Amino acid sequence: MREAVSVRREMLNRGLTEAITRGQTTKAEKYRAAIASLPQILGLRVREEGEKIVLENASGAGMVPVLPNENAIQNRGFEPAEVLSGIRELRATEPEGSWITPQARSEREAQSLAGWTDERGILSDRIIPPKADDLTGGEHFVTIDEDSGLVFKSTLPGKFGFAVDLEMIHPSGWKAQSKITAGLSDATPDEYLLRMGWQNELFKDRVRVIGAVRYPQGLSVLSTQPFYAGEKTAQPIIDAWFEARGWQRLTSRDGAFYNKELDLMIMDALPRNVLTLESGELMPFDVVIVKPDEILKARFDL
Repeated sequence: MREAVSVRREMLNRGLTEAITRGQTTKAEKYRAAIASLPQILGLRVREEGEKIVLENASGAGMVPVLPNENAIQNRGFEPAEVLSGIRELRATEPEGSWITPQARSEREAQSLAGWTDERGILSDRIIPPKADDLTGGEHFVTIDEDSGLVFKSTLPGKFGFAVDLEMIHPSGWKAQSKITAGLSDATPDEYLLRMGWQNELFKDRVRVIGAVRYPQGLSVLSTQPFYAGEKTAQPIIDAWFEARGWQRLTSRDGAFYNKELDLMIMDALPRNVLTLESGELMPFDVVIVKPDEILKARFDL
């Protein structure tokens, strides 16, 4: 049943794309109606939004667009590095000054990302963001589609996942002294795309950017990632796995590593973010990867 519906959806989407390309409005409407009538699978449903078809979770969470675009329909999407190169090219004509604030930089990057996705027909606008559910984390709304073997991710509106920065820790107790350490902070769109690119390169992952949604609260990046079946990995096994691959464990924080040759730092490599697959291989699927600046290196004596 699932396979048959998946094939039928693919055929209908191809027909819709062709009809829109040829300007066959009546024919396109028939394809939209046929797509909307497909059975719900795994809590997913299809609805019309102007000239776009939207695939959404029936509970209202994890919405992702399925647009009349060959890449988006087949969920092949774009390599994060390609998207990053494209949005930087859009900004190249207006160099930013050294005075720009982190917030202004993030907004500028978000504007270029919106422009890049809009040019390719994979930007949509919505008023109400998805509702959080059991799969929602600190970075993404998530929809798992077992039929396609993909996880659809949507960053929280106006947010672009995590990066790493220094933070002040204030322990409880009147004798306890505050200390500065490294912690997770809000990433900019460029930092998020860099992280996704490193995820693919380091761990042979296949993260793809398939679009963006503009909400009143800010832009949301839509992506796909293969669904990995496995179990949480114990921290000592994670530590040994990274160290065997040339990563230095940073003892001041669990799940933190540095690779001198690559000049990359990994944070949040904790059991919840690293799976042991059925094959016995480890898969870090949701770790934070950054290129540390001199301040971060000094903090960890790197």
